[in-house]
Amino acid sequence: MRRYWIWVLPLSVAGAIVWLSSRSSYPFDVALPGFLDKVAHLAAFGVQAAFIDIAWRRTHPALPLVRRRILIFIIVAVFSASDELHQRFVPGRSCDVYDWLADALGAGLGLILSGWPRSVERG
Repeated sequence: MRRYWIWVLPLSVAGAIVWLSSRSSYPFDVALPGFLDKVAHLAAFGVQAAFIDIAWRRTHPALPLVRRRILIFIIVAVFSASDELHQRFVPGRSCDVYDWLADALGAGLGLILSGWPRSVERG
């Protein structure tokens, strides 16, 4: 049985990312220094990629692993690029290629970590 409700997780993360990037400042006026900002980008998009991987695995199990992971990485990287471009139009925000690189790295790490428990069980 396919559990399409599982897609609520990655869609919620995507919604939170769009909501946060559409604001001029973070809630409660939190300011992250450069390094922590990149860690936050890495974590958010890593969680996004991992949740997409979990949802895809549960609802479309026939798609081969490598093909699924490449497709998810591309989807998250394009979503991240569109998010960075969107920030160009938000007062107080900027479009930063280094943020996009942190997002892409996070997506890759999220995909590695989302499959890690399953590979440990098999080994």
